[in-house]
Amino acid sequence: MEFKEKKHMLKSRENVTYARQSTIVIIDDEPAVTSALARLLRGNVNVLTANSGPEALAILRTISSIDLVLLDISMPKYNSVDLLGDMSTMKSAPPIILFTGHRLDLMETVADFASYLKLKVVARFEKPLRKEDLLSALKALK
Repeated sequence: MEFKEKKHMLKSRENVTYARQSTIVIIDDEPAVTSALARLLRGNVNVLTANSGPEALAILRTISSIDLVLLDISMPKYNSVDLLGDMSTMKSAPPIILFTGHRLDLMETVADFASYLKLKVVARFEKPLRKEDLLSALKALK
């Protein structure tokens, strides 16, 4: 009888379905920023990080289940505008949160450019980003 109970318990666990946790990509050329944001959000979402535009593009082209991109607009060389241009060629680009700590004057211009490319910018934040703001933006997407 004890064996049957255990078998029943195992069977009932097999019927449980788990909701997929959201996956976000944090893109910033400062490793300390991506690490801090990843620590801030872990447990609430799956987090991937990239410290350059090409690294981010490789992730976005490889993993199709990205739900959100957090993008620093001020990056050297291959910058946010370059990345947005490449994202616009993707079949289904994820929504984007733009952030910066240096060039607030460019935030609206980059957001307008993303909109022109038919990309969806869901929020804009100034560094340092707050956990409450990020979680609120994530909740709004669901």
